Amino acid sequence: MQDTQSLTTQLLHVRWFLAMSLNPKTAATFQLLHHFHILIFESKALAFECWQTLSWLSDNSGVNHPKDHYKALLRMIKEWWNLTLLKRFGRGHDLEGIGATQPGSCAILCPACPHICMYYPLM
Repeated sequence: MQDTQSLTTQLLHVRWFLAMSLNPKTAATFQLLHHFHILIFESKALAFECWQTLSWLSDNSGVNHPKDHYKALLRMIKEWWNLTLLKRFGRGHDLEGIGATQPGSCAILCPACPHICMYYPLM
């Protein structure tokens, strides 16, 4: 007897990120989300401008304009950023799960800002 994987698991294995985990109808590739992530931080482009670029790359003639999945793209981007952040801070393999992540535990302390050091008492 062979166990079949859910559609969500199968799509994640082929590197498709779903807009919704239940009853998925929209997805984006991991490569697109990574490219989008870098593009927004490096070029300071707006998410809507990136969406319009994708739309025009799909159909530049304007005859068969693709469906508007802008809200789904924003949802995927926010989820992607959150999962990337949790992965970078090692929260994915925590035995208690990502729900046990305390507020502020994924923050990076600024090296230029003064911080109270517990090893050297204030004089």
